[in-house]
Amino acid sequence: IVNKAALARSRFNQQISDEQLNLARSKREKNVISEADMFGPTIAAEQARLGADRAADEYENSRIYLGKLCGSPPLSDDQVPTEVPPVTPASSSLQSVTTEFTSHGEPNTYALKALRDQIETERLNYKVASTRLRPKFNLAAGTNQDEQSYSVDITNKYKVQSYFAGATLDWNIFDGFAARSAKVSALARRRQLEENYRNQSADTIAAVQTQMRQLEFASRNLAIVERMLGSATNILTARKEDIARGVASDADVNAAQLTFYDWQLATYGARNDYMMRVAKLLSATQQDPALVNVPAQRR
Repeated sequence: IVNKAALARSRFNQQISDEQLNLARSKREKNVISEADMFGPTIAAEQARLGADRAADEYENSRIYLGKLCGSPPLSDDQVPTEVPPVTPASSSLQSVTTEFTSHGEPNTYALKALRDQIETERLNYKVASTRLRPKFNLAAGTNQDEQSYSVDITNKYKVQSYFAGATLDWNIFDGFAARSAKVSALARRRQLEENYRNQSADTIAAVQTQMRQLEFASRNLAIVERMLGSATNILTARKEDIARGVASDADVNAAQLTFYDWQLATYGARNDYMMRVAKLLSATQQDPALVNVPAQRR
């Protein structure tokens, strides 16, 4: 949508530049201006044409990319909306989400859950290594059945069924300090993971708080550009009314139209930036609405 609006602005600017170039050529034919005076309008028209071609290429590529991303044919120009709709900031709701997430000493994220599992694994590894040199008792009982033949005729077989039971004792008195080394390694890994967990927990909370502050800045910027867009709209309307009364020129209207396009692009960008920051914050706090589409056992 932003690329489409940028293309409209570039084409309008190209139209103005072409009109100024045609006017300059007409003046040159009448010897009103010199050949040197043609340089500025000519370069301005070429730059405007280059900007319009670039904007058209970016717009076309964005439609193709979106189609590939969605697994569908590229959108037609008519399917692309002409504006990013106005956004109503939800600061209080988002602040509640942030407060709820950061109020816990250990935020609940998938990355931190994986670290907790790794810490638990190393704790169990330490317990296993601690019992490595203890005596191991093993009780066994079972039965088997086989065929036997004690005659020349091997086809003359009969079944023999036997039962057995027993106990074994395995005790490694010395293993070359392998048990102690395993305990030290497991303990070191667990302590490192616990340190990583504390740091990542603090970093996650700080990152969410920073995202919330940046979201507030984006909300304030959005309010400013919305007001500037309203002002540019009013000025454009006034210039069109002035030219109808004969008190303004086409150049005045064109300048107001370009200013309107500029603030329109800035507003669309601010709206998009705010929505992307909201999505990022919801994702960081595990509140992304898209999670309902993922099975609970795979989250």
